[in-house]
Amino acid sequence: MDVGFLEGFKIGFGLLWAILMSEPLLTLGVFFILGLAIAIPIVMDICREQKLKESGIREIDQMSGRNFEEYLRVLLGNLGFRVKVTPASGDYGADLVLTTSDQRIIVQAKRYKKNVGIKAVQEIASAKSHYSARMSVGSSPTVSSLSQQRGWRVQITSDWLIVTN
Repeated sequence: MDVGFLEGFKIGFGLLWAILMSEPLLTLGVFFILGLAIAIPIVMDICREQKLKESGIREIDQMSGRNFEEYLRVLLGNLGFRVKVTPASGDYGADLVLTTSDQRIIVQAKRYKKNVGIKAVQEIASAKSHYSARMSVGSSPTVSSLSQQRGWRVQITSDWLIVTN
């Protein structure tokens, strides 16, 4: 008897359904285990996000680079941005991509105790072009002659370097 994939699937599903319907305790147990498998990761994500929301400067100073990016994701998401954390490598210098209804902003997160170098400015400017963003933001105040030579407008606040065209 030659049975195709779809027919085999239908037969297997019918057999599983018949077993589950004939054994109510087994059915209850299967649904309970499936429910736990879905609920546990959701609860863990909620707890992790709550912990990030409550992070103070001491916790931030102890964060790895990736955890700092996740912290910024939660912080900026709470401010109304749609936030996507980029892959750890191959991101052209962008760590977060923020979007609103009318703009895209690239963020490069640096949790340094001193100023970042020219490489960070070059990376965020490159990411701005790659992601077709209106603005790029780095998280440490730095100005370089390269940014001025390239015609980038650089604004500095106490914590942010903002590069625009």
